[in-house]
Amino acid sequence: MSSGDASSEALLTGIYREYSGPIHTYAFHLLGNQEDADDVTQEVFIRAYARLDQLRDPASLRAWLYRIATNLCMDQMRRRSRIRRVLGMAISLSPDDDPDGGPAPDVAQPAAQAALEGVAERDHIAAALRRMPPKYASCLLMSSLQGLSYHEIAEALSISPGAAAVRLSRARDLFARYYDELRKEGTS
Repeated sequence: MSSGDASSEALLTGIYREYSGPIHTYAFHLLGNQEDADDVTQEVFIRAYARLDQLRDPASLRAWLYRIATNLCMDQMRRRSRIRRVLGMAISLSPDDDPDGGPAPDVAQPAAQAALEGVAERDHIAAALRRMPPKYASCLLMSSLQGLSYHEIAEALSISPGAAAVRLSRARDLFARYYDELRKEGTS
């Protein structure tokens, strides 16, 4: 291995350490499935490694990684949709379907009510995100969860910063509407 290879490997290791957690979190919230998020995260860095020489501006690395992740998540959602149509079966997008998710909280415990309310809140958030069209959910997650700027969101989604601002505003409005509907349904 030449010294250039060693420095490339060190660079890629650093990129992975810095961005793999946030990319995984983003993919998980968008896809709602741990295994799919794991696969997407791995594929993001495989593709980044293979195409690192195509990155023209190192300052746009974060947005570039999110663009790769977004495209992979959208591909995954399209595959799910085709499978549902072809097989006529429902595939839940809920992270709660994970049998290894741990035991349910014990209602007899003093903090159980707060824990249950926290679970309900998380479920409402996840359900509201699932109701949103993916182009809005991804934009909202990049901003709110990952802290990307309008410019970075625009770069990641290959749209203008103005379009990113509009899309984010619509995403927030949609999320608020769906979230409120779900909370009202839950209290009925």
